[in-house]
Amino acid sequence: MLRQHSTRSSTPASTGKPGHPWPSLPTEIRIMILEAIAQQKHPGWASFASVCKEWQIVLARRNFHRLTLRVPCLDGLEHLIVQQQHLVQHIRFEIELPPYSCYRCSMHDGPTMVNYNNAIVSKGILNLFRILSSWDSRGQPRPECGLSLELNVHCPSDSKYWFKNCQFALDDGEGDGKKDDAIWHDPPHGWVKGQQVAAPPALAVLRLFEDIRLQCVEGLPEVKSVTSLKIGRQLRRRFYLSDLEALLGKLSALEHLLLEPWREWENGESTMQDTAYQHLVKDYLPQTLRRISVFEDSDHSLAVLLANSYNAPTWRRQISAARNADPGVGAAFALRSLSLEYLSVSYMVNAEDFLRACQTTWIWHRLEFLALTSHLLRKDVMVWDHHDKINDFLYEAAKVALRMPNLKALALWNGGRGVATAFIYHTDRNYAYITWRGTWDVTLSPRVVDLWEQVAVQRNQSLPLLVRREQISETIASHGDAIHHLHLPCPVVSPSSLRQIRVEGRHRLTKKKTT
Repeated sequence: MLRQHSTRSSTPASTGKPGHPWPSLPTEIRIMILEAIAQQKHPGWASFASVCKEWQIVLARRNFHRLTLRVPCLDGLEHLIVQQQHLVQHIRFEIELPPYSCYRCSMHDGPTMVNYNNAIVSKGILNLFRILSSWDSRGQPRPECGLSLELNVHCPSDSKYWFKNCQFALDDGEGDGKKDDAIWHDPPHGWVKGQQVAAPPALAVLRLFEDIRLQCVEGLPEVKSVTSLKIGRQLRRRFYLSDLEALLGKLSALEHLLLEPWREWENGESTMQDTAYQHLVKDYLPQTLRRISVFEDSDHSLAVLLANSYNAPTWRRQISAARNADPGVGAAFALRSLSLEYLSVSYMVNAEDFLRACQTTWIWHRLEFLALTSHLLRKDVMVWDHHDKINDFLYEAAKVALRMPNLKALALWNGGRGVATAFIYHTDRNYAYITWRGTWDVTLSPRVVDLWEQVAVQRNQSLPLLVRREQISETIASHGDAIHHLHLPCPVVSPSSLRQIRVEGRHRLTKKKTT
């Protein structure tokens, strides 16, 4: 058992037990031991930093490296001593909304509660930005990787009643994401022995996807230390895009943006949202960005539920379960990709629209990784000349890739329940590869193979091209399973979100019964 000692001593005192004195151990061994202590994170492990200066250096670095904060924690963050601020590399900021009772679990929040929730979120984000901006003004050195910020908003009651299989709080990044479904026995809320047997009421669904209106955008200060921003799929509630534009505009050093929004349910709202995304991508994303990843999630079963529900407002009965990508959004991302090193856009755009918008004079000097979803790679849209259309599409993709001299990997893919398909180009030290991987097969035409060979030659004249076809035989219960088994060379969704999608897919509704 390790004991705490006065910080005045330069090395830990002997415990009197046989063994090697701490100072006699090589420095590398001592650091390995301290790293192991920090990795195990036993209760009270952070207090070991008081043993001596050497321990403080190693353990404090691990202790402050990744902070998970809630609104009440901001006072402590504000008073963090200057010498510790440069140790913080990742902040996960969780805003919790007030819980609700079972009596209200099947209801939509009224205007008063919505405004109250908006005030909580606004105050939390404003206070966080003020604190981080004060760090910038002190001129302390920042880590080379910059500061990563992850934002989330949720209500603890969301997973208590109807949505037990869903993840709303921030994932700690450890484990396989499995939840203890043995305790999910709550017949009044549609759960019997770990399985969902009744659909939630429409108003309970709509509560999860309420809009968030920030009341603080004009007062947000500039923050120079944040280089990475993530808003993950566990945040079902939606920021107004105009508010998101304002928030991004205050992150003047942002290099990496990861957004995982949920698709709008109603067709008219989706059209307006797509128009807003066009403006966001073309006009409001910081010019400092080098990497963009956007994963638009959806839940087909909930979409169908809302479309068929008489409990939802009348206009929401126009809901579509299928995603029709707006060509303008694809064109906006195509233009923006010219200045990027990494771009992944899933479901929000159609790869055909992206390629169609690329002008013949464009050259992507920086782009190394590109991943896009393609409508053509959905098996449910197959027609008699589908294979010919796919080969034409892959040929056009190669023509564009020829103007990407630094391209290391490209993935054109799609996936959903029962289907997973991808065309993948990537290189290693010895070969370039094109791979067709999926639950169904396509024969690549000779002209497609020849043109992709030119892509490989352009990057490195010594790289031969290998063509591979790989069949996926595993069960695909969700688009998360599809992504998992496609082994895409470009990550298209965060690991924690992928775990969440797969867990939710394993506990789908087993009976077509509505409440």
